[in-house]
Amino acid sequence: MQVVENKKIREKQTKKVIKFNRFLWQRYSLTLFFFVNLYWLIFTIGSYSLGAVLPLMLLISNSIALIEQFKLYNRPTNHLKWSRKHFIHQMLNLIVVVISLFSQSLFEQVFPFISYQSSGITLVVITNLLGGVLSLLNLHALRAIYNNNDDYYRKINYK
Repeated sequence: MQVVENKKIREKQTKKVIKFNRFLWQRYSLTLFFFVNLYWLIFTIGSYSLGAVLPLMLLISNSIALIEQFKLYNRPTNHLKWSRKHFIHQMLNLIVVVISLFSQSLFEQVFPFISYQSSGITLVVITNLLGGVLSLLNLHALRAIYNNNDDYYRKINYK
């Protein structure tokens, strides 16, 4: 009797962990964006630039999404409103960055620690393209999870 009970407890715990791990990719991505935006904010504040508003807004959005992620362990759901919003904010930030590339004065406000030369512009473009791709991949994964089309969901319901 005890063996059967222990097995049921282990199965229940395993399902809980698998449900939590459905969002592992998003947690890693949010953590990466958190530190990238934190460093961007620190360097921008150090230059006394008004461009610090962008990374500050992203950090606030990111922090709310991370809190939502941590709540998943005790309150499993497949709809993460704040994580989705954060990845959309990250994509909208790309538009501002692209616009800043066409104006040296705006570029220097947004990225006061990077020179407005081809190497600096290339760094910003590559970094933001990677961030955009990562955001799109996360939005795609969140949609799959929301619709229960992800691999983890299949593992949970595999009999």
